[in-house]
Amino acid sequence: GKIRTVTMDAYTPLLELKENPTPLGYYIPKGVNLMEQAYLLTQEHARAPVVKPESDKTVYSDFVANTDDTWLSFLSDLIANNKCYYELDEMGRILFAPKQDTASLMPVWTFDDGNSSILQPSISMDHDLYGIPNVVEVLYSSNSGEVFYAKVVNDNESSPTSTVNRGREIIHRSTNPEMTGNPTDAMIQEYATQLLRDLSSVEYTLSYTHGYCPVRVGDCVRLNYERAGITDIKARVISQSISCQAGCTVSEKAVFT
Repeated sequence: GKIRTVTMDAYTPLLELKENPTPLGYYIPKGVNLMEQAYLLTQEHARAPVVKPESDKTVYSDFVANTDDTWLSFLSDLIANNKCYYELDEMGRILFAPKQDTASLMPVWTFDDGNSSILQPSISMDHDLYGIPNVVEVLYSSNSGEVFYAKVVNDNESSPTSTVNRGREIIHRSTNPEMTGNPTDAMIQEYATQLLRDLSSVEYTLSYTHGYCPVRVGDCVRLNYERAGITDIKARVISQSISCQAGCTVSEKAVFT
C-alpha cells in the first residue's frame, strides 16, 4: 500500500514564553509573593499546564523588566531569586525546579563496565578552563547610600584555576549582587566567597552511548567505568538523542564539576 513519511520538529512549550517581549516599564512590585507571581504569569503566557509551587518568599524590591526581556528571560530571572529554574515533566507540564548541586543528588542509574553493562566502550570527556576567574570583587550600593566592597582571591595551590597555578589574576566584578534585607560587610564578604566558589567550578562534559534505560534529561547518573579511568562520578544528564532502531541506543551527554 501507500507509504507516507512526515518529518516533524517538536518544540518545548516554554517557547511560547520567548515569543513576546514584556511591556515597556513592566515590573513586579515589592512585597508580593515571588513564586505565586511567576506561576500566574507563566500560566497567562503559555498554554501548557503549570504546576503551582509553594513558597513564602516575597519580592524584596521592585523587579523591573529590561527593554530586551521576553517573558521567558524575565520570569527565569525572577524565579532565580528563589534558586529555581523552569523544567518540564514527561507530560509536558511546566515545573519550577530547585537548583541543586549534582553532588547532592541521588543517582537514578549506574553505568559500569561489568558483564551486564549497557554502556558502549567509546567515551569522551571535555572541559574548558578559559574565562574561569580566580578573583571576585563585589560592589554594592544600598538604598540608604552606603557602599560595600569585598574582594576574594583563590590562591589555593591545589586549584588548577588559582592565581598560584595560573600566574595571573582573572577578575570577575559584580556591581549588582542579589541581596535581601539590609546588607552588612559580613554578608557582602560571604556573597563574594560563594560567588567565587560557584564561578570557579570546572565543568566536565561526558559523551557516551548506552542501551535504552529509564533515564531522562535532568536526572543524575553514576558512571563507574574503570577501564576508561572513570570511577564513581556523579553527573547530571543535559541532552539525549534516542535512535528508534534495533537496539534503541541512546547518545547522551552529562556534566559534572
